[in-house]
Amino acid sequence: MKKRRQTYYLNVTEAQMKELQSLVRQERQRIAAEGSKRTPRVIRLQGLQKALENSIYFFDKHNNKVNESPLSEEDEWLSRRE
Repeated sequence: MKKRRQTYYLNVTEAQMKELQSLVRQERQRIAAEGSKRTPRVIRLQGLQKALENSIYFFDKHNNKVNESPLSEEDEWLSRRE
């Protein structure tokens, strides 16, 4: 049976998250350059890197969505016509 994913909420700034992402990428590239690119550690770091990318993406998407106007595209179009 597959393990169910859990969400972890980290109390970090966007700059800290991007720095963490950069460190993971550098470490993955360093390990991959030393040997095979398909070692278990490199694969785990790739997964972690992807998780960080997704976290940043959804964080940005959520924050932009909150700041958008509550009108739908159709409502905005109608209000411009009036």
